Amino acid sequence: MINYSYSQNFDLEILLSFIATYSLFILILAILMLISMWKIFKKAGKKGWEAVIPIYNLIVLLEITNLPKWYVLLLFIPFINIYILFKIYIELAHAFGKSTMYGVLMVFFNFICLPILAFSKNVIYIARSGGGLVDNIGKESSQNAQNNLDNTIESSSIDGGLINTNFNEASINNNQIETLDVTNNVNENNSPNNEKILLDQRSQLEENKGKYCPRCGKLLENIATFCPNCGYKM
Repeated sequence: MINYSYSQNFDLEILLSFIATYSLFILILAILMLISMWKIFKKAGKKGWEAVIPIYNLIVLLEITNLPKWYVLLLFIPFINIYILFKIYIELAHAFGKSTMYGVLMVFFNFICLPILAFSKNVIYIARSGGGLVDNIGKESSQNAQNNLDNTIESSSIDGGLINTNFNEASINNNQIETLDVTNNVNENNSPNNEKILLDQRSQLEENKGKYCPRCGKLLENIATFCPNCGYKM
């Protein structure tokens, strides 16, 4: 004889267990979605608690996606609300630098796509300006790069001016030394009998005369093949 009461109790226990498990899964999923929207709102510069308040969170979401606020009324109209839902998710994907396809996937798999927008450090909010998308971080990076380039050019110009100044000063000092050496030699050897010695001294001075590095302006030996200051090959 079959015990029908035992079979019915067993089926009821299975059903209740399934309902409890499913309810727990839905609760965990709802908490995950709530936290994800909280972080998405904060990424977009809004308050996190604004994602919790019904209806108002839709208005704020329309602000984030740069859509008209009266779209919230269309969400309560059958069939039209389906189009508005796709529109909001697609614009939300664009606002965070994602593609249109990503926005479509968010409609069907928002429990996966929304946490990616919320918790991924590589996903940033992109502000809208002048009808187009403008990446605030990219704009700052471009501005910083331009400033660094201007500073580098200015520094190079200053360094180049200092090198040229040092080179000119070194040339002037060398000419003065040569002039003094020749003058002293002439004064000391003014005698006609020492003319040959004076000529020999001048020849030796010309042979031993140094040269300058064209890069840094350092005075070098006449036989030098490399600049000891900057390593320039002569």
